[in-house]
Amino acid sequence: MSALAVSLGRGPLIGVCLGSCLYGITCLQALFYFQTYVDDRRSLKLTVSTILPSFIHPTCTPDLRQVALLLTLETIHVALSMWLVDYYLVANYANETALQSATWFTTVIMLHAL
Repeated sequence: MSALAVSLGRGPLIGVCLGSCLYGITCLQALFYFQTYVDDRRSLKLTVSTILPSFIHPTCTPDLRQVALLLTLETIHVALSMWLVDYYLVANYANETALQSATWFTTVIMLHAL
């Protein structure tokens, strides 16, 4: 496998690993908060819920369904990112022609980045 292919594979692998760890820490912190502080005011719980998914607009106060939806979408994103890294770095190891073609998820990510 060429040095270019190896260097192209390390960045996404490290990014997915670190992103997954941070996502897990965020979910764990929210779980601990909601289990430990059951008697907190509803407004404080909403504040924690808005901090959990950091991509909510700061001026809106989402209800619990919106937070659950965003957390579900983020979970799907993490799972698909892991699948993408597995596809390129495990299933197609040493197959440089696989790097020349994009999967459907790679295309979605690139379109989303625009």
